[in-house]
Amino acid sequence: MPQTDIEELLNKYRSGTISQEEMVVLETWYLKLNPDKITVSDDELELVKADVWANLSQENLKRPIYKIGAKLLAAASIICVISLFTYFMFSSSKEVVPVQTVQTDFPPGGNKAVLSLSNGKKIVLTDSENGVLGKEGDVLVSKSEDGKVTYESSGNNSNEIIYNTLTTPRGGQYQTVLSDGTKVWLNSSSSLEFPVHFIGKERKVLVTGEAYFEVSHDKKRPFIVVSGNQEIKVLGTHFNVSSYPDDIGTATTLLSGSVRITNTKSGQLKMLIPGQAAVIQNGSSQITVNQVNLDEAMAWKNGYFIFDDEKIQTIMKVISRWYDVDIQYMNVNNTDHFGGTFSKSRNLSETLKNIEQLGNIRFELKPGKIIVKN
Repeated sequence: MPQTDIEELLNKYRSGTISQEEMVVLETWYLKLNPDKITVSDDELELVKADVWANLSQENLKRPIYKIGAKLLAAASIICVISLFTYFMFSSSKEVVPVQTVQTDFPPGGNKAVLSLSNGKKIVLTDSENGVLGKEGDVLVSKSEDGKVTYESSGNNSNEIIYNTLTTPRGGQYQTVLSDGTKVWLNSSSSLEFPVHFIGKERKVLVTGEAYFEVSHDKKRPFIVVSGNQEIKVLGTHFNVSSYPDDIGTATTLLSGSVRITNTKSGQLKMLIPGQAAVIQNGSSQITVNQVNLDEAMAWKNGYFIFDDEKIQTIMKVISRWYDVDIQYMNVNNTDHFGGTFSKSRNLSETLKNIEQLGNIRFELKPGKIIVKN
């Protein structure tokens, strides 16, 4: 007989993600079954559900379903709050302080982006079908089955430079393959401006936010990325660049090959080797080069958050971008630093609950925002 784990419903209640139906089932289970019996069979669960509806009068059954649900939920919720509070206080040896919510949660981000064509047309890639999206000069712009935007050149392009812009919102990320075969992954709240086909002796693109590049090798035409007050020049390599306007500067991390970093304010040059990152703080004429953790730098692309001894303000900036949520601080004087690895595929409440376990910090979810407090 397959088993239904009631503990899953308890966890949903703690995180504030439990549905109305699950709330009713959980409350009834607690009142009618032995709390020590954490698992119940499917048959028992169905009997619990049946008992809930059997207690409704025939007159109630004739009313609109949403009115029945509201009354039932109100009664069940009052009892359930008392019952489950007692259960958590006395049956668990480890104190759990849940993320406070007001019947709300935020799902993780996903593949979302807008492609702006040269004629001003904007294509919402999340909603568009796979196949050809349009034609820019002699270049076909398509969306592949695996969700990438691709540019296929006929080889007979004119000398006219035509630009497109790929933009991701908060809670979005996207991948594109440029006409030369270069692969680009865009993180949330980022944009990439690029020609639909490259003309001349160089391949130049403009980035805001964060992007990871796997540059197609072409020894005759270097690939140049402009971001913030820096210019990155490569022939063919893998690197990550982070240049959000609200960050303190621009960071370029090299995974393979070599890159040349130029501070466009001072003209200072630095060459990187794999495992190094170049940082240019906003307004600075200097380039600082450090050894870095490549896993941490590439975590966003690989589906994780990795925080290494970070302030809560830095962490929440990343959380805000991925979950498309605003941050409000309430009397926060926390100077602690936090670290850990978290999956980007989890709902926000679960991620925050895990962060709470790391130190003296608490979160409250409200519609559209997170309240951070000590």
